Amino acid sequence: MITKLNNQVNLIKKEALARNLKTALSITVTTHPFKDKWKIFPCREFEKFLCLPIGVKSDIVAVELIKFSDGKFDVIFVDVENKLKSCKNLFKKAFSVVKKSKIYPVKGNDFSADAAFAIVYTQLGTLSGKKICVIGAGNIGSKVGLKLVESGAKVFIINSTQHSTNRVTNAINSLKPVECTYKAIATTKKDLPYGLDCIIGFTRGIPVISKDLVLLIKKNGFILDGGSGTISLDGIKEAKKKQVKVLRLDIRMGFASYVNLMINSEKLISKITGIKKITDFNIIAGGIIGNLGDVVVDDISKPKKIFGVSDGKGGLLDDQISHKKNVKIVHEIIKANKKE
Repeated sequence: MITKLNNQVNLIKKEALARNLKTALSITVTTHPFKDKWKIFPCREFEKFLCLPIGVKSDIVAVELIKFSDGKFDVIFVDVENKLKSCKNLFKKAFSVVKKSKIYPVKGNDFSADAAFAIVYTQLGTLSGKKICVIGAGNIGSKVGLKLVESGAKVFIINSTQHSTNRVTNAINSLKPVECTYKAIATTKKDLPYGLDCIIGFTRGIPVISKDLVLLIKKNGFILDGGSGTISLDGIKEAKKKQVKVLRLDIRMGFASYVNLMINSEKLISKITGIKKITDFNIIAGGIIGNLGDVVVDDISKPKKIFGVSDGKGGLLDDQISHKKNVKIVHEIIKANKKE
């Protein structure tokens, strides 16, 4: 298996070099079945990265892979979610052994939920008033359900037991903003209404979306398979017959946005955020809560734009007249930077 991984690494490095891309390894804890100790998934490209995803079920195996890969990839993304007891605190263990590559935590369930929400929005447009059923509202499904409720959709929740269905539905309705008048609805398959805009399955390969449920979907509605194999064969046939679109959850968009968030957050903290003393006031950037009269800019290292004057409480003053001298000084600094 290590030989196979080494071959993949060499291929990715060669392609990345030819295309001026960076290389990344993603170690993800998975509950999906596979024969070997770990599984290599197809290489993914996003932004400026070629990423090799590997699924694991054991922290011992994961750490072995990470040690082997350290320095061979520019970046290593490691699952931080405690999905399996055998992979508890995996990121902490990985962080202690990585010496050469950059390492970042990954929360796969979060970006999977974001990707699912984005797909639903892309297919349906405005979500207000749409009828959407989530079957299998576990960690991912419940997060998607909450996002949809907050967006004004009429969300029906179905889990394996009535107790679980009620528990998740109550949790969603408790977490949503008080001002949000929309609520999730606990239901069963036989009580689902006709005219659904979408059914989403998150049941880890269990084919729960059958023909009878497809019949409840509008002709221009769609099905999202969020758990790889949540639609039965008769359900797929009926969807094609009824011209109901069937999509499988593609997490690339969610993964890419998550990676950008982590990398750009590090850039913000390490290069943009900071304080610089200027006579009797400071220049501040990147979320620093300054003193009254401090000037807030876009970048502490080389400011190009003034956002305003600090009110000393984390906000900006509406009236900057009493601190116009400070603003003028910073404008001169910005002008000087442009000349360099």
